[in-house]
Amino acid sequence: ATVNKGNRKVKYTGKGYKGNFAVVAMMKKELSRYSKNGMVLLNTFMGTVFFIALPFVALFKKEEFIQLSQTFHGEFALILAGILCALTFSNFFAPSCISMEGDSLDVIRVLPIQTKRIFLAKGLANGVVTGIPAVLSSIALCIILKQSFLLSVCVLLAVTACVVLASAGGI
Repeated sequence: ATVNKGNRKVKYTGKGYKGNFAVVAMMKKELSRYSKNGMVLLNTFMGTVFFIALPFVALFKKEEFIQLSQTFHGEFALILAGILCALTFSNFFAPSCISMEGDSLDVIRVLPIQTKRIFLAKGLANGVVTGIPAVLSSIALCIILKQSFLLSVCVLLAVTACVVLASAGGI
Protein backbone atom coordinates (compact mmCIF):
# COMPACT_ATOMS: atom_id res chain seq x y z
CA ALA A 1 0.00 0.00 0.00
CA THR A 2 1.24 3.43 -0.90
CA VAL A 3 0.27 6.81 0.38
CA ASN A 4 0.19 8.39 -3.11
CA LYS A 5 -2.44 6.12 -4.59
CA GLY A 6 -3.65 8.31 -7.43
CA ASN A 7 -0.47 10.34 -8.13
CA ARG A 8 1.87 9.75 -11.04
CA LYS A 9 5.09 7.86 -10.46
CA VAL A 10 8.15 10.07 -10.18
CA LYS A 11 10.80 9.24 -12.75
CA TYR A 12 14.47 9.78 -11.98
CA THR A 13 15.92 12.33 -14.36
CA GLY A 14 19.32 12.79 -12.75
CA LYS A 15 22.55 13.26 -14.60
CA GLY A 16 24.72 10.37 -15.63
CA TYR A 17 27.72 9.17 -13.67
CA LYS A 18 30.84 11.20 -14.25
CA GLY A 19 33.80 8.96 -14.96
CA ASN A 20 36.46 11.18 -13.42
CA PHE A 21 34.82 11.33 -10.01
CA ALA A 22 36.58 8.13 -8.94
CA VAL A 23 39.97 9.50 -9.98
CA VAL A 24 39.38 12.76 -8.07
CA ALA A 25 38.20 10.84 -5.00
CA MET A 26 41.26 8.58 -5.13
CA MET A 27 43.53 11.62 -5.58
CA LYS A 28 42.01 13.24 -2.48
CA LYS A 29 42.52 9.97 -0.60
CA GLU A 30 46.17 9.87 -1.66
CA LEU A 31 46.68 13.49 -0.60
CA SER A 32 45.11 12.81 2.79
CA ARG A 33 47.26 9.69 3.23
CA TYR A 34 50.31 11.71 2.26
CA SER A 35 49.57 14.46 4.75
CA LYS A 36 48.82 12.03 7.60
CA ASN A 37 51.87 9.81 7.23
CA GLY A 38 54.78 11.52 8.99
CA MET A 39 57.47 9.23 7.58
CA VAL A 40 56.44 9.85 3.98
CA LEU A 41 56.06 13.56 4.68
CA LEU A 42 59.57 13.84 6.14
CA ASN A 43 61.11 11.89 3.27
CA THR A 44 59.49 13.82 0.46
CA PHE A 45 58.51 17.26 1.68
CA MET A 46 62.02 18.74 1.61
CA GLY A 47 61.77 19.32 -2.14
CA THR A 48 58.66 21.43 -1.58
CA VAL A 49 60.39 23.37 1.20
CA PHE A 50 63.30 24.11 -1.13
CA PHE A 51 60.89 25.13 -3.90
CA ILE A 52 59.44 27.70 -1.52
CA ALA A 53 62.81 28.83 -0.12
CA LEU A 54 64.73 29.12 -3.40
CA PRO A 55 62.97 32.27 -4.72
CA PHE A 56 63.49 33.98 -1.36
CA VAL A 57 67.20 33.11 -1.43
CA ALA A 58 67.38 34.48 -4.96
CA LEU A 59 65.55 37.62 -3.86
CA PHE A 60 67.98 38.31 -1.01
CA LYS A 61 71.08 37.35 -3.02
CA LYS A 62 69.83 38.91 -6.24
CA GLU A 63 73.09 40.61 -7.19
CA GLU A 64 75.14 37.42 -6.91
CA PHE A 65 72.62 35.45 -8.94
CA ILE A 66 72.49 38.13 -11.65
CA GLN A 67 76.32 38.12 -11.82
CA LEU A 68 76.20 34.34 -12.25
CA SER A 69 73.56 34.80 -14.93
CA GLN A 70 75.77 37.26 -16.81
CA THR A 71 78.80 35.01 -16.42
CA PHE A 72 77.09 31.92 -17.82
CA HIS A 73 74.78 33.77 -20.27
CA GLY A 74 72.36 31.20 -21.73
CA GLU A 75 73.73 28.32 -19.71
CA PHE A 76 72.37 29.84 -16.49
CA ALA A 77 68.82 28.95 -17.51
CA LEU A 78 70.00 25.37 -18.03
CA ILE A 79 71.59 25.36 -14.57
CA LEU A 80 68.40 26.80 -13.07
CA ALA A 81 66.27 24.19 -14.84
CA GLY A 82 68.63 21.45 -13.62
CA ILE A 83 68.35 22.59 -10.01
CA LEU A 84 64.55 22.75 -10.21
CA CYS A 85 64.34 19.35 -11.91
CA ALA A 86 66.57 17.80 -9.24
CA LEU A 87 64.22 19.18 -6.59
CA THR A 88 61.27 17.79 -8.54
CA PHE A 89 62.70 14.28 -8.62
CA SER A 90 63.47 14.43 -4.90
CA ASN A 91 59.82 15.03 -4.17
CA PHE A 92 57.81 12.11 -5.55
CA PHE A 93 56.01 10.04 -2.95
CA ALA A 94 53.69 7.62 -4.73
CA PRO A 95 55.99 4.57 -4.38
CA SER A 96 56.25 5.09 -0.64
CA CYS A 97 52.45 5.18 -0.31
CA ILE A 98 52.23 1.59 -1.59
CA SER A 99 53.32 -0.88 1.06
CA MET A 100 55.86 -3.58 0.17
CA GLU A 101 53.21 -6.29 0.56
CA GLY A 102 50.78 -4.34 -1.63
CA ASP A 103 48.16 -4.15 1.14
CA SER A 104 47.14 -0.57 0.44
CA LEU A 105 46.89 -1.26 -3.28
CA ASP A 106 44.92 -4.50 -2.82
CA VAL A 107 42.33 -2.76 -0.63
CA ILE A 108 41.78 -0.17 -3.34
CA ARG A 109 41.67 -2.77 -6.13
CA VAL A 110 38.63 -4.39 -4.49
CA LEU A 111 36.66 -1.28 -5.44
CA PRO A 112 35.08 -1.16 -8.91
CA ILE A 113 37.81 1.13 -10.25
CA GLN A 114 40.20 0.25 -13.02
CA THR A 115 43.82 -0.19 -11.98
CA LYS A 116 44.98 2.45 -14.47
CA ARG A 117 42.64 4.98 -12.79
CA ILE A 118 44.18 4.15 -9.41
CA PHE A 119 47.65 4.85 -10.76
CA LEU A 120 46.39 7.98 -12.53
CA ALA A 121 45.07 9.24 -9.18
CA LYS A 122 48.43 8.54 -7.53
CA GLY A 123 50.23 10.40 -10.32
CA LEU A 124 47.85 13.35 -10.11
CA ALA A 125 48.30 13.58 -6.34
CA ASN A 126 52.05 13.65 -6.82
CA GLY A 127 51.64 16.24 -9.55
CA VAL A 128 49.61 18.48 -7.24
CA VAL A 129 52.11 18.24 -4.37
CA THR A 130 55.14 18.74 -6.60
CA GLY A 131 53.84 20.58 -9.65
CA ILE A 132 52.27 23.64 -8.08
CA PRO A 133 55.34 24.65 -6.01
CA ALA A 134 57.68 23.77 -8.89
CA VAL A 135 55.88 25.91 -11.45
CA LEU A 136 55.41 28.84 -9.06
CA SER A 137 59.05 28.65 -7.98
CA SER A 138 60.33 28.56 -11.56
CA ILE A 139 58.15 31.54 -12.54
CA ALA A 140 59.31 33.51 -9.50
CA LEU A 141 62.96 32.68 -10.13
CA CYS A 142 62.77 33.70 -13.78
CA ILE A 143 61.16 37.01 -12.83
CA ILE A 144 63.57 37.73 -9.97
CA LEU A 145 66.64 36.80 -12.01
CA LYS A 146 65.41 38.76 -15.05
CA GLN A 147 65.63 35.90 -17.53
CA SER A 148 64.46 36.50 -21.08
CA PHE A 149 60.98 35.35 -22.04
CA LEU A 150 62.26 32.49 -24.21
CA LEU A 151 64.61 31.19 -21.52
CA SER A 152 61.84 31.50 -18.93
CA VAL A 153 59.49 29.45 -21.10
CA CYS A 154 62.23 26.83 -21.58
CA VAL A 155 62.81 26.60 -17.82
CA LEU A 156 59.08 26.32 -17.21
CA LEU A 157 58.69 23.59 -19.84
CA ALA A 158 61.66 21.65 -18.47
CA VAL A 159 60.29 21.80 -14.91
CA THR A 160 56.81 20.80 -16.08
CA ALA A 161 58.27 17.87 -18.01
CA CYS A 162 60.17 16.78 -14.91
CA VAL A 163 57.00 16.95 -12.82
CA VAL A 164 55.16 14.79 -15.35
CA LEU A 165 58.06 12.31 -15.55
CA ALA A 166 58.40 12.14 -11.76
CA SER A 167 54.66 11.61 -11.37
CA ALA A 168 54.48 8.96 -14.06
CA GLY A 169 57.75 7.30 -13.13
CA GLY A 170 56.99 7.35 -9.43
CA ILE A 171 54.01 5.11 -9.81
